[in-house]
Amino acid sequence: MKSKNRFVLTNQKKILRHNNLQMWPFLGVAAGGNLLLSWYQYSSGEAPDSSDVFISRMKDSGLWERPVCISGNESYNNGPSFMDVADGKTVVYWHSWRKPGSPPFKLSGGITNIWGAVSSGKNIKKWEIPFMPLPGEGKQLYPSVCRSAATGFIMVYSKRYGDCLGTAYSENSFDWRHGKDITGFQSMNRPDIATDKDGVKWLVFSALEKSKKQIILLRSGKGNKWERQNIGLDVKYDLDRPKIYIDGSGNFWITLQTDFWKPYVFSKRISVLENKIVIKFRADKTAGNHFWAVNSIEMMNVNCPKSAKYRFCGEKTPYVKGYISVYPDSLYTDGKGYGWDRKVRSMKRIIGSDITSNLVYSGSPGKFTIDVKPGTYNMVFTLAPWMSSRIGSSLTVNGNTIFEGTEKGSSLLVGFRGKDEKRWKFSFIDNDKDYERTRPSRVVRYKNHYLIAWNYFAKKERGIAIGKLEEIK
Repeated sequence: MKSKNRFVLTNQKKILRHNNLQMWPFLGVAAGGNLLLSWYQYSSGEAPDSSDVFISRMKDSGLWERPVCISGNESYNNGPSFMDVADGKTVVYWHSWRKPGSPPFKLSGGITNIWGAVSSGKNIKKWEIPFMPLPGEGKQLYPSVCRSAATGFIMVYSKRYGDCLGTAYSENSFDWRHGKDITGFQSMNRPDIATDKDGVKWLVFSALEKSKKQIILLRSGKGNKWERQNIGLDVKYDLDRPKIYIDGSGNFWITLQTDFWKPYVFSKRISVLENKIVIKFRADKTAGNHFWAVNSIEMMNVNCPKSAKYRFCGEKTPYVKGYISVYPDSLYTDGKGYGWDRKVRSMKRIIGSDITSNLVYSGSPGKFTIDVKPGTYNMVFTLAPWMSSRIGSSLTVNGNTIFEGTEKGSSLLVGFRGKDEKRWKFSFIDNDKDYERTRPSRVVRYKNHYLIAWNYFAKKERGIAIGKLEEIK
């Protein structure tokens, strides 16, 4: 693959280092020529209890100014996107689990809405109070904004958690009106939009197609009819988180990542001599995996048809036929015959099945005990990823290690199509010493260089990095 690559990353630097988790870097150049970076940052280095949107500007020295918090609310704020508006101001949009009076990660997954904030002037250190551009709709994710025409703006976002893409239009980037939904694909998510010099709109997003997550590129002259464009990207992996950029010369760029962030299922045959199966979970603390996380455990005695299925979830999660629901405070007792040695935590994600969208997790070792009869059991475990694709959990059953984590990590791709070219050329970017690289920003031209930012997960650290794209000679 490397010999076919057109571009390579150079001058790679880890920036804006912080003890707390930083995700989803969005890179852009402000009207005054300043390089800006926005991202969301968790309230801690480990747990996703809440997160806020931040922004920073790079100084002439190459260092970054002290980050400014834009969202400023105790909720889960995610997926920022920004652009320049009138009078040199900057507007940032993001989505938030921010239903008034409700904390993030409710059992229902929360109610997500798009929020926005405008800088008080050219100085990005002061911001107006955040507002909702499209109130009353809910289930909105990942807004992307750009200029629609000389005086107008367009927003595209994932609607109803992937049922379709919503569109909205504005004359001033503050007051928005709904446009026509974009449909025709399954699980449409994480869109990004750009407009070329002729006013033609180009839209990328991920969607399920042939049982894989694929990158879809659409083109529209007026925004009411979209035509699919062939990008010739046929790989065996899931693909996600695309971004699109059209430079001043009319060249097209797409950044994206391979995606291995999904539950991991494996089976093991276990011989039991006593009357208990004791499963111990531990996080290995690498690549951002400060917690172990489990979705379900299934077991069947090979000598008889008796089986048991345990799904791990919050207390008010709807019942799933055939499964025993295990809650964070389901402690082991002799009478019950199963349970934890101590209380753990639960989470409900908005993606996945009834089983894989629910999980329990902990940063400390945990022990789950099941009363059984001696014999041989086929056991199936479904483990959940945490921050990176790498499953950083280790498991033992009755003292024997059966799982020590996965090694497969996501990586970046950069696509290029010259203004006079018909075909896209994609370059696979090497992860170097990182376990994983994800969530690439748009490509941005800045001072005669093409830059991108991304999230990296190394063995003992994680954060945001930036680098230059250079053509291989």
